[in-house]
Amino acid sequence: MSKIFISYRRSETREFAVRIYDRLVLEFGKDNVFLDVEDIEPGIIFPKELEKALNDSRIMLVIIGNNWLSLKDKNGNAKIFNPEDFVFQEIKMAINNGVKIIPVLVNGSKIPDKLELPEQINQLSHRNAIEIKNDSFHMDIDRLVEKLRGPNYLLLGVLIFISVFIGRIIFMFFRETMTSSSEEAVINMLDTQNIIHGLRWLLISLAVLTGIKKSFGIRFEQIISTSALIALGVILGYSINTLLKMSDNTLYSVLKEGIKYSFISFGLLLGLKKRISISWKNIILVFGSVFFSGLISALISSYALKPVLQNLDIIIVNRIVRHIPLLIVALLTMILSKKYFKMNRVQILNMSIYIFLGVITSAILIDLGNLALSKNIMRWGLTSSFYYTPIILSIFMGVFKLNEKRKNINPSA
Repeated sequence: MSKIFISYRRSETREFAVRIYDRLVLEFGKDNVFLDVEDIEPGIIFPKELEKALNDSRIMLVIIGNNWLSLKDKNGNAKIFNPEDFVFQEIKMAINNGVKIIPVLVNGSKIPDKLELPEQINQLSHRNAIEIKNDSFHMDIDRLVEKLRGPNYLLLGVLIFISVFIGRIIFMFFRETMTSSSEEAVINMLDTQNIIHGLRWLLISLAVLTGIKKSFGIRFEQIISTSALIALGVILGYSINTLLKMSDNTLYSVLKEGIKYSFISFGLLLGLKKRISISWKNIILVFGSVFFSGLISALISSYALKPVLQNLDIIIVNRIVRHIPLLIVALLTMILSKKYFKMNRVQILNMSIYIFLGVITSAILIDLGNLALSKNIMRWGLTSSFYYTPIILSIFMGVFKLNEKRKNINPSA
């Protein structure tokens, strides 16, 4: 658990600060929460104790009351513009150290506008704030605790695993039924199969977005609408692939991955458009980047990896190599959409490492599952869960870590 530093003005929000401190100590332990409760005389140099605590911290809570901006120093000037003001110095040092800053707005106070703050700390106005009120203190502090805890990766993994398993079982049961039906019924099988694919992704999307709901500030209605849009994107993508397969199998093999992943990403971005403040231009940019990445990936897979796979006798290495196209899609998408995602080379490399580790874990689990399980519908369900769970989980772990390191966090939509 990262150490939490609580910054506050004693003359205004001391009582709130102490109440928040007491609750956080219960949750995270006294060694992980810092609150300076001693009064410090004006004119004293910034205490070494505060400097050390800030250097050890990864999260700062800035408690802002209604008079946080208007409080004056002995000369009648706003304290926050005084370079010797401890609150100013704390926030400035936190920004310089890359500490994650969370403004805590108490009793209806508002986040200061950028123009109302000194230039050195005006980034504070762009941070994602949380409100705490007297009459809903316990409920509000619960939300703060959840935010500080971060995602529950175990819960998220379980949700992904179960949703993928159920979706795969439904799909396999449907396919078994359809292949044993009359030939006339099989004519409609592909269209119905695409709808089943959409339902599978609806389950996965609901599970994933529910698992990250609190950590990423997604509302319930956004979960429903985004999941539905992803499902529609999947149905549309698979339907296009079906038409391609029927008309030109070679073209289908080259375009299928790009079409599938680009329509999934389109549904995701469209559903979360307001939440992540993405423009239509950037949605099209990401869509095109994913499609192009899928195309390049398919070409590499067909002309470079296929000959290698034929000569690879080690099953697990073979499986990892088969997963390389997915890593290529992710890597190229991040590079091509770098401007929107605001990622530098190191961050792209870190995300790629997360996804690669997910790919390796997925490959190992699938082969263990194939060895341990007899060939039936249950095996298909479990191996699908083994495939998707590590990869989806690794992507969200990478995204969350990236989010944690960003100095500017957009307010919730």
